[in-house]
Amino acid sequence: MPSSTESKDCMDETNPFHLRVWLTNSQTGQTLDLHLPTDAKPMNAAMAHLGIDPLVGNAEFIISGYVTNQKGLNINQFDDVNMVNYAAAFIQNHVDDKEKLSAALQGLDDFNVSEALTIADSLDTIEFIPLARGSEADQYAELGRAFAEQGRIAVSDDVEPYFDYAAYGETECINEGGNLTDLGYVCVGRDNALSDIADGKIPEAYRVLKTEAFNVQLENPAIGFA
Repeated sequence: MPSSTESKDCMDETNPFHLRVWLTNSQTGQTLDLHLPTDAKPMNAAMAHLGIDPLVGNAEFIISGYVTNQKGLNINQFDDVNMVNYAAAFIQNHVDDKEKLSAALQGLDDFNVSEALTIADSLDTIEFIPLARGSEADQYAELGRAFAEQGRIAVSDDVEPYFDYAAYGETECINEGGNLTDLGYVCVGRDNALSDIADGKIPEAYRVLKTEAFNVQLENPAIGFA
């Protein structure tokens, strides 16, 4: 069972969205896998298989691993499974530009699944400029030229051969709070544009557990995140 973000056999982003999670009973160590998004019936069957009654709260579980073809999507073992399910459904049904979403997620050093959902819902406010893979200096130079083509700066013909596009691109990137990713330049504007989606706003159809997720750390996990 995988313990990291991605698996080579499911990383083709041209395929439909794919998310497979492993749930582990923290008391018995019993584990099963489940494809998300799902609805309450398969989730209840999974809980029964693990010997868990969510309404009684007789045991606890963690999301002990996952694989996805949505590059950049990170899931924590303590994330609310309702929120993870809703994020999976939203990405599957509403996000056409998976590459832009991947770049936006890579542009954040640390985020939770509710922020990932907010990013997916805010792609039209996120700036993304695809860049060729290369050295950081080459990417900054390409970024600087892209900014110039957008009209952010006027570079006369006589100055253009000597203009340092790399330095200009790097300066603009820093000033905007943007990031270079392996897909290109992305500016999410986290502090101003993003806020967590409250648990109460998850549509009822995606609430596959009718109680709070009671995920806890295993003292001696046989399976965990790398």
